[in-house]
Amino acid sequence: MTTEDNGNVGLLKPMSSSNEDLSEYTDADESISAPTEFLAEFLSAVMLKDYLTALKYCKLILQYEPNNATAKEFYPLILEKLQQMTADDGSSNENESEDEEASDGNSSSSAESDNTTSSEESSEGHGVIE
Repeated sequence: MTTEDNGNVGLLKPMSSSNEDLSEYTDADESISAPTEFLAEFLSAVMLKDYLTALKYCKLILQYEPNNATAKEFYPLILEKLQQMTADDGSSNENESEDEEASDGNSSSSAESDNTTSSEESSEGHGVIE
């Protein structure tokens, strides 16, 4: 911006406006648009907790813009989250199989106790009737 003689701030005016200059800006804008799209997809994936997709877009952003602060910040956090999820999946699968074994044992013992209770009630009932 420039300051005019009267103290007002004026707008900068381009020195030349040839078609050559405009095409340079257009090409630059086109090359920048891909990382912007990647950033939008990346942030969307993070918000949806789709960490695999977020990691994919994070890597793409860092290829285009190695110094992108957001991607650099999130990259280790996404990796950590994916490792936690992998560890949780492994432990939850172990817990599920242990739970299934325990519930199988419990269901048969609870069925036996139900049978015992009902046979006791029927024998008591016979004693009262007789």
